[in-house]
Amino acid sequence: MDKIQHHAMLVKATVTKFTNSVKDSQLAEELAISKSANPDVITVTKRLFNAPVIKELSKAHGQLRNSILNPITLAWDDGERMIKVTLLNRFESEWETKCDKIEDLKRELRRAYPEILKRASNDLGLTFNINDFPDVETVIGKYSASYELKPLPDSDDIRVDLPADKLAKVKAAVEAKANARVEAAAQEIHERVVDTLQSFIDGLERHGTKPEGAVRASKFSNNTVDKIEALAQILPALNITGCPKLTLAGNALLSQLSGLDADHLRESDTDRKATAATAKSIVDNLTGLWD
Repeated sequence: MDKIQHHAMLVKATVTKFTNSVKDSQLAEELAISKSANPDVITVTKRLFNAPVIKELSKAHGQLRNSILNPITLAWDDGERMIKVTLLNRFESEWETKCDKIEDLKRELRRAYPEILKRASNDLGLTFNINDFPDVETVIGKYSASYELKPLPDSDDIRVDLPADKLAKVKAAVEAKANARVEAAAQEIHERVVDTLQSFIDGLERHGTKPEGAVRASKFSNNTVDKIEALAQILPALNITGCPKLTLAGNALLSQLSGLDADHLRESDTDRKATAATAKSIVDNLTGLWD
């Protein structure tokens, strides 16, 4: 039997970043007094830096998980995610490129730090406290990113010296837990497909309509098409159990919903309706798979 352990691994990412805020108890007390409030229920938090390079660093660190790791992996356990070995090169290449960008931003932060401190002083005015601000190397040191790869648990790899009956129980427990995780991961990709398609359908159907209380009419976004395209490309690799319905959904995405033109869909009422109907048929085919 072809086991998932032969085709997938676990990856655990560790990503940290600088906490760009600090609580100011003195300011909170002053505010409470000025507003006749109980100081115990008032908290004041100050943002330390309002600098583009800090925002870019935080954004880049978030993208390591949200744009690079999570889209091509499935949840496993204890922060670990399962990745198909066919996607390892893509993951490692994109991760390395993003980390190179982060290193460039760190160098920019180091160079610009004196000016950034001056701007913080101006922004915070009388609430500025130099003791709130660490030195630049401490700030830079808070930004880190790494990952660890390891094999999926496999009962065949258990070779401890135990009586046969106890060894069988240990192997059965390991295999049962692994199978449960694989099943949960398969359900996750099913839900990801349905949720992405439903969001796509909603966007198509709402385009040009003006919800009650809205200032302007809804507009079908390019990002909605981008998500469908990304899903079409990645679904075959994420269908870890070879589910026939997910295979059919993947084929339909590639043949019927790949390469869509968002501008054209915004302009053509007829094609929007037809495209929404196609997406609905894919969702309908998946309905009940895990209900």
